[in-house]
Amino acid sequence: MKERDTQNMNGTQIELDSLPTTDSIKHEPPILYGAGNWINGFRRAEPRPGYLPTDAPERFYDLRAANAKTANTALARELKGRHLQMIAFGGSIDPSWGFAMGWKSVFVSVFLLTIVAINLFGVKTYGEAEFIFSIIKITAIVGFILLAIVINIAGEPEGHYIGGMYWRNPGAFKNGFKGFCSVLVTSAFSFTGTELIGLAAAETANPRKSLPTAIKQVFWRIMIFYLVALLLVGLLVPSDDRRLVGGDNVADATASPFVIAIEKAGTSLLPGIMNAIILIAVISVGNSAVFGSSRTLAALAEQSHAPHIFAYVDRQGRPLMAILFASCIGLLAFLADVKYHDAIFNWLLSISALSTLFTWGSICLCYIRFRAAWSHNAHTIEQLPFKSNVGVAGAWVALIGYILVLLSQIWIAASPVYSPDIVDGASGVAQNFFLKVLAIPIILLFYICHKAFVIQYMGDVHMKAMEASYETILWGVALAVVGFLSHRIIAIALRPHSSRFNGLPRPKGQQPFVGHALRILRGGGPNDVYLQWTRQWPNAPFIRCLSWLNEEILLVNSLEACREVLQTNAYFFAKPGFFHTLVGEFLGLGLLFSVGEQHKRLRRIIAGPLSRPSIRKLFPTFVTYSQKLNREIGEALDGSQSGIVEIEDLITRVTLDIIGVSLLGRELRDFRSESSPLSFEQCYNAILAQPLAGQIISFINPFIPLRWLPVSANLDFIRAKSALKTMMEGLIEQRTAEVGAAKLLKEDDKLSDDLLTRMIEASAEESQRLSKEELIDITMQVIAAGHETTASALVWTAYSLAKDPASQQRLRAEIHSLGTEMSAKGIDELPFLDNVIREAMRIHSPTLIIPWEAQKDLTIAGTHIPKGTTVQIVPAMIQLNPEIWGSDAYIFRPGRWEDMDSNASSPYAMETFSNGPRMCPGKALALLNMKVLLVGLIREFKMEIVDDGKEVELRNPSLTLKAKTPIQFKMRKVS
Repeated sequence: MKERDTQNMNGTQIELDSLPTTDSIKHEPPILYGAGNWINGFRRAEPRPGYLPTDAPERFYDLRAANAKTANTALARELKGRHLQMIAFGGSIDPSWGFAMGWKSVFVSVFLLTIVAINLFGVKTYGEAEFIFSIIKITAIVGFILLAIVINIAGEPEGHYIGGMYWRNPGAFKNGFKGFCSVLVTSAFSFTGTELIGLAAAETANPRKSLPTAIKQVFWRIMIFYLVALLLVGLLVPSDDRRLVGGDNVADATASPFVIAIEKAGTSLLPGIMNAIILIAVISVGNSAVFGSSRTLAALAEQSHAPHIFAYVDRQGRPLMAILFASCIGLLAFLADVKYHDAIFNWLLSISALSTLFTWGSICLCYIRFRAAWSHNAHTIEQLPFKSNVGVAGAWVALIGYILVLLSQIWIAASPVYSPDIVDGASGVAQNFFLKVLAIPIILLFYICHKAFVIQYMGDVHMKAMEASYETILWGVALAVVGFLSHRIIAIALRPHSSRFNGLPRPKGQQPFVGHALRILRGGGPNDVYLQWTRQWPNAPFIRCLSWLNEEILLVNSLEACREVLQTNAYFFAKPGFFHTLVGEFLGLGLLFSVGEQHKRLRRIIAGPLSRPSIRKLFPTFVTYSQKLNREIGEALDGSQSGIVEIEDLITRVTLDIIGVSLLGRELRDFRSESSPLSFEQCYNAILAQPLAGQIISFINPFIPLRWLPVSANLDFIRAKSALKTMMEGLIEQRTAEVGAAKLLKEDDKLSDDLLTRMIEASAEESQRLSKEELIDITMQVIAAGHETTASALVWTAYSLAKDPASQQRLRAEIHSLGTEMSAKGIDELPFLDNVIREAMRIHSPTLIIPWEAQKDLTIAGTHIPKGTTVQIVPAMIQLNPEIWGSDAYIFRPGRWEDMDSNASSPYAMETFSNGPRMCPGKALALLNMKVLLVGLIREFKMEIVDDGKEVELRNPSLTLKAKTPIQFKMRKVS
C-alpha cells in the first residue's frame, strides 16, 4: 500500500511539474475587429485538455483532476510581477483605509460601474488599475510618513515638540490587556488582503517565477510601510481623541486617524487630499473584492462545489458569469440610503469579519499538511520549486497566532471594553457578542452541511458512482420530513373538527392554525374578546376556544365550574407547559408551579410569614411609604401649573420599595449585584414592561420557541433575568448566614424582621428546609404578585374613584372618621374602604388568566375533561358576568357589596387572587398595602380624570391589566 501511495504521490508530482508555464502554453487572445468580433469574445472559450477517469490511477483521482483543472483553466495569463506586488501591497492596506468612507446612491452608482468595467475589461486591466491605485496609496503613505516625522519633531502649530508625549498621557495601552486584544484583532484584519497574490498568480504567464519574487518583495514593503505609518499615527493622535469615535457613523472619513493627524498639523488642503485617497482606496477594495470572489467562485464551479454556470470563461479569459454575480453583490451598497444603513452594515460586516482569519488559518493548515505528506512520501525540500524562508515552523506559529486572535475576538465579544453604547444600549453585551462572532456559526454551518450532504469517499468508489446513492438518501430524508410535517399539519388542521368537546359552545372566527389567538391579541383589551363570548353564552359552564396550532382550551364560565376546578379537584390540576414557559422562565418553579405534596409543603412553610398577624407587623413600614408617596405627588403638583400628575409611575415605584423592604429588608430601586451595572428595578421592568416586540415573543414563545432569536427584545430579557438571579442568590446567602449565626449565638431577636428572614427561619428544620433555588423562586413570585398586583390594582382603584366623585367623597369622609392616627385594626374596620377596593378589583382585575392542565380524566360541571386538557380561568369572565353580578356588572358601584345576592356573594365570584388551596399566598400583604396607600392618597388629595369622556386604551398583550399610556389625573390637595 505504501508503495502504491508513493507512486501516486510521485504521479502527482509529475503532473505538478508538467503544469502549464510560459514555455508549455501561451494564452493568445484572438485578434478581434468590429462589434461582431467584440461580441464573439464573450463566448465560451474552448476547453483545454484535462484528466479523464480512465487516465487516472485508482486513487487521488478527484485531487489530481482538481489540480489539473485549476492549473489548466482558460483564464487569461496577462499579469506581471509588478502587478502581483502592488495587488498584495494594496490589499493589505485597504482594510485599514477602506472603512473610512460612507457611500450614498450617486457615488455608489459611479463607483460600482467603474469596478464592474475594470473587471470586464480583463485581468490585465485589473492589474494595471490596481497598480495605479496602489502607487497612489503608497505615495500617500510615504508622504504621510515624511509629514508625520516633521510634525512629531516640529510640533503642532500652537503646540510644541510631541515626541512620545501621547504614549505617556493618555498612554499607549489604553484599557490594559483587553484593549490590547481589541487592537490585536483589528490589526489581524488589517493585514489581510495579501492572499490576493495567490489568486492573481494563477493569471500570470509564469507563476513559478512571478510568485516567489512578489512574495519576497511584498513582505518587507508591507512591514516597513504599515508598521512605520502606524507607529507615527500613534505618536500624533492620542487614544482619547474624540474624533476617533466622533464621526456620523462607523464609516465616516473624518474618523480616520490619518486625517486627524493631518488636521492637527493645521493644514487646510492636505485633509481633502487624504480623503480623496481614501476614496481611491474604497474603489480599490471593491475592485479587489470582485476580482477575488469571481476567481474563487469560478474555481469552486470547476470542481463542482458551485453551480457550473460560474465556470464559464469567455474567449478573452474572463470568468464572465462569476464576475457578474460578484458585481451584483455590490448592489447592497445602495442600502447606504436606507434609514438604518448603519445597523445593516454592521450585521453584513459581522458575517464576513472573521472570514479572513479562517482563510489564513486554512492556508497555514494546508501548507502544514502538504509538507507532512511530502515528507511521508520520501521527498526532500530541495525538490520543491519554491521554499518558504520560515518553513513549517512559520506556518505553525502563524496558525497558532490566528487561533489566539480568534479566541481574543470571542473574548472581546463576550466581555467588551467598556462602552456606554454597549452597557446602556438596547441590545447590550449579548447583541455585541452576536455582531462580533456571527461569522463563526455561519462558517461552521457551511462545513457541517457539506459534510452531511457531500461525503467524500477516498476509496475505490468514485463520486459519480455514489451520486445515485446520495440522491436516494436525500430523497428518503426529504420524504420522511415531508411526511412528518404533513401528518402534523393535517392533524392540526383537523383538530377543530374532531374535538371531544363538540357539545360545548365554540366561538366563530377562528383562523387556520392559530385558532382564536390572533383575534384575542387584536382585541381592544386583553379581556375584550373573552367578555364578548361571556355575553353570548352567560350560562355555559365552559366555552371552548382554540389557541396557537389549534390547541383546545376550555374557558371556565360558571361558579360551579370554578369551585370544582379550584377547590374540589385542586390537586388534580397543574400549570400547563405553555404557562410555565410564559411565566416560569422568569418566576421559576416555586409555589406557583409545584404540585401535590411539594405544593403543600411549601405552602405550610410560608403560611406563617405571610399570615395576617405577621403582615400587620409591617404596618409602620406601609405608613412610612404612604407618606413618601404623598410627598412625591405633592412635589409633582408644585411643579405642575395644570395640576395634572401621572401617578402610575410614582405608585409603581413606591410599591416596589414597600415589597422590597417588607420581603427583603431593603429598597429595590438601587439594589444591584457587583457583576452587573443594572439595578433590580431596571431588570424587573425589563421583564414585566417589555416593548411590544418582547410582549409578542413572550406570548408566542410557549407555543413556538422564539427565545433563541438574537434580537434585542430577547437579549434584554435574558440579560435582566440573569442579573436578577445573581442579586437574589447573593442576598439569600447573606440572610441564611445571618440566621445561622443568630441561632448559634442565641440572638434571634436581633434578626431582620423581613419576610425572607422569617421564611428562612421557618424552614430551619431539616424536613422543611428550603433550597436556595426554592427561596429564589418563592421570593420572586411574592415580589411579582405583591408588587405588580398592588400597583396595578391601586392605579385602577384611583381611576375608578376619580370617575365617581360621590364614592370618592364618601370614602374620604369614612377615612376622616379615623382621626389623625392610623392603625392596622382601624383600617380593617372601614367597610366602605373594603367595598371600594373589592369593586375596583372586580371591574379591573390585575390578574388576566389563571390556566390549569388536568392531570387525570375528570368530570366537572357535567363535562368530561380528559387528561391533558387545558382549563383556563379568566377572572373578568366571572367578575363581569351579568348572570352573576346583574345587568350593571360593568359599572363601578361599591354599594353593591352591602346587599348582594347568593351568586355574587360566593367566594368564587371573585378570582383576582384565585381561590382554594391555590389561592395567592400574598393576598393579605397586597390588601393591607393597598388600603394604607389608598387611605393616605384620599386623605390628602382630590382626584379627577383629565379626559373623562375618553375610554382608556389597554395594553394587549400584557401579563397584567395596564393602560397603553399612563392615565393622567388632575389632582389638588384637600384643604
